Amino acid sequence: MSELSDEASESELLSRSLSMWHGVGQMICREELDVPLDLHTASSVGQYEVVQECIQRGDLDLNKRNCGGWTPLMYASYIGHDTIVHLLLEAGVNVNIPTPEGQTPLMLASSCGNESVAYFLLQQGAELEMKDIHGWTALFHCTSAGHQQMVKFLLDNGANANCKEPVYGYTPLMEAAASGHEIIVQYLLNHGVKADVRDNTGATARTLAMKYGHTKIVGLIDLHAAPVPKVFCRGPGKYEELSSSDESCSAPQRQRPVRRTKGPSIHDGPQALAKITAVGIGGKQSRYEQVPPQGYVTFNDDGSCEADDIRNRDVTSPINEQDVESSSSRGEPLSQK
Repeated sequence: MSELSDEASESELLSRSLSMWHGVGQMICREELDVPLDLHTASSVGQYEVVQECIQRGDLDLNKRNCGGWTPLMYASYIGHDTIVHLLLEAGVNVNIPTPEGQTPLMLASSCGNESVAYFLLQQGAELEMKDIHGWTALFHCTSAGHQQMVKFLLDNGANANCKEPVYGYTPLMEAAASGHEIIVQYLLNHGVKADVRDNTGATARTLAMKYGHTKIVGLIDLHAAPVPKVFCRGPGKYEELSSSDESCSAPQRQRPVRRTKGPSIHDGPQALAKITAVGIGGKQSRYEQVPPQGYVTFNDDGSCEADDIRNRDVTSPINEQDVESSSSRGEPLSQK
């Protein structure tokens, strides 16, 4: 299919997209592309004016399911046409009609991360804790799909974060931990979910995160479960336990390292100044050389390398001890690696 130009009209774009229904690469006559825009189709492709006209006519069942069991509101909620969702809700459609799989418009919007749609649906009475045929709520759907802001939105609107689905006994935290969604795990932990709940096999969210190799999530759960450290202060003859908010005693001060012998000052005269600047009297280089701090990356440029013979810097990494054995510390050319 050839690329569409920037000047292509909406009708052309719609015709091209409708041609996909018949299969890519087939020769289609113009009459076959004249698919009528009924209410369901208009809601799915975002044709606001067509939806508005259908509502104004007043002779259509706005809650009618098509052959797939979907209503116009389901299409608009799933794809994210928030203006059409608002239009349908203002017309009084049923906000909690489910698909044959039990998914409500709120679940469909949550599975795609459509926050504005979810907001409109909740405003019109969408049930937050309805479950589909698998026992999943809207929170499960957006957690599984990894939509972080949608998870936060539903939690802020009172979603039950400790609900369990019946198949595996998972909670939303377990689903997020098993799927590797770190930020969602953090949201749920901050919300106060129970991290020690076990599924049907006895596994916890931490166990699932460890099983699937999500070590950062294991660390988050461990950090959440760790007890708050106690702060101690030296009292008269004993240590008194304090809370972290107690300001009657200052925090213990870290012991400062012993200072080295004071070096030359600029006020000590030309000799001291020469030591500081590493330049002797009369402009000659003195015996004092500037030594880089430990771990500072540097190399000696002795001019032995020609312009076309690029060599790695003769450096030992202060972090990776294996760099000592690498070829980069032996100055081998890149072409010999």
